[in-house]
Parts: sequence; structure tokens; C-alpha cells
Amino acid sequence: MAKFQDKTGDEWIVDISVFTIEQARTRAAVDLAKMDGELFEVLETDPVKLANVLFVCCEQQAQQRDVTDVDFGRRLGGKAIAEGTRALLEALVDFFPNRGAAIMEAQRHFEAIEKQAIERVAERIGDGRMQEAAMGMVDRTIDEAIAKLQGKRDTKTTNRKTRSKSPGK
Repeated sequence: MAKFQDKTGDEWIVDISVFTIEQARTRAAVDLAKMDGELFEVLETDPVKLANVLFVCCEQQAQQRDVTDVDFGRRLGGKAIAEGTRALLEALVDFFPNRGAAIMEAQRHFEAIEKQAIERVAERIGDGRMQEAAMGMVDRTIDEAIAKLQGKRDTKTTNRKTRSKSPGK
């Protein structure tokens, strides 16, 4: 039985049935029966769709606990998202036993991509280029703000001088 814990520590059982597959299609625009790279990419990269699919799979439990879809979404994040993804994939393997190996291979593939992406970010941060680029952006933003303020100050000074030179004052 596929389970995960949300941020509050509540445990949820991810249940996939023909009904939940249909509901995921109509309510979350995710086709759980279509075992392709697109499905796994969505589950790995779109936390909103993932949350919607998980809610569909756990909706009966949510109703029993008086947890709305909004409340459920607020309970997901960080470790809960990772555990929810794992539980959903485990539930898919249980529902589609003949496709289990393909599902787990796809999961390993996306985990490898995620690991490479994290390593690449760490490399970029470590070599100083990212910090240098960020500081350059900060400097440009500050320079632009100062230029705007000086332009407004110059305009006010010019307006004051013009008013003081006008006849009748």
C-alpha cells in the first residue's frame, strides 16, 4: 500500500482505481494510464498538477478528515512532495503490475536528471560566476534606481526654478 506523510505529519494512502484515473484526467489534466515520459515529467516538474493528482487519489480520506483540496495543497511541499511522488509511482506500479519495471525505470531516469541538475547548480555556485553575475545585476539595479531618483530630483529643481522666475511671483 502506497503511503506518504504531509507537512503536518498526517499519513495518506495513495489509491489508484479506474475512477481516480478518470478524475485525474478531467480534474488535473494528467493521464495516469499513459505511461510515457510526459507523465513522469509532469509529476516531477509540476508540483501543482502533482498535488491535484494526489488529492484525487486521496480525496475520500480528505473528505473523512474535512480537508479541502486547498488545505491538502497547503500540506504539501519539500519532503511531502517527494514522498507523495514516490507513493504515487508505487501506487501506479501496484495498479499496472505489467508496467512496473518501466515505471520504476522512468523514476530512476528522472532522479538521475534531478541529481545532475543539482550538481550543475552547485558547480556554478562554487566557481563564483553565479555570485559575480548576481552582484552585477544588483549593481545595475541600484544604478538605475539612483538615476531615476536623480532624474526626478533634477525635474523638481527645474520646476522650482521655472516657477520662481515666472512673472507675478
